Amino acid sequence: MRLQEIALELQDIFGKGNFFLELQDHGIAEQHYVNPQLMRMHNETGIELVCTNDVHYTYADDVDAHDILLCIQTGKKLSDENRMRYEGGQFYLKSEEEMAELFKYVPEAVENTHKIAERCNVEIEFGVTKLPAFDVPEEYGKNSWVYLNALCYEGLKKRYPDKTADVCVEDIIEQAKASIVADRKDVVIKGQRIRMIYSRDFLTSCQLSIQWDMSIIPDCVGLH
Repeated sequence: MRLQEIALELQDIFGKGNFFLELQDHGIAEQHYVNPQLMRMHNETGIELVCTNDVHYTYADDVDAHDILLCIQTGKKLSDENRMRYEGGQFYLKSEEEMAELFKYVPEAVENTHKIAERCNVEIEFGVTKLPAFDVPEEYGKNSWVYLNALCYEGLKKRYPDKTADVCVEDIIEQAKASIVADRKDVVIKGQRIRMIYSRDFLTSCQLSIQWDMSIIPDCVGLH
């Protein structure tokens, strides 16, 4: 009953017809148990159903390549038993016909995917990069890349004072300024290639969350 109460509360928040119970079937046994429970909740509460499918790769035969990619990302081997994997092997972009066949026992859930799509009113402007504004302090020349460099090395000096004693933040700032003038192509920070155009986005999206994380996990390296 507690789950029903939560579902009804969410429906009250979003409004009737704006909140759905989601059915999925990726060939995972647990989903075959959960889906009937969700259908029962639908019958008892009147909350509408919708069927969806997670998409992590485009085609069904991409499953092996995706599994290999997961191993690369997590530092595991295909032969490792206890590793991250996507059970079921059905996380690809399924066709309308496949979804209709998979959920033929609940056709209204399939139809609701179309109803939701019809309600979407989104215009996507291609070819334009839209990034949030980040107010870089004056002392860094209003240059987000210089500021990002300074934050990184200041964070390193705080976390590893003995190993970075010879690092001069002021010198790093000057080097960063020079590199901007000399070369605006790809640069490398902490093993990740990022483009200058995204330095503001990196500052905006990452800095605050990393600062919060560092207050919880002080042994990690970050911008703090």
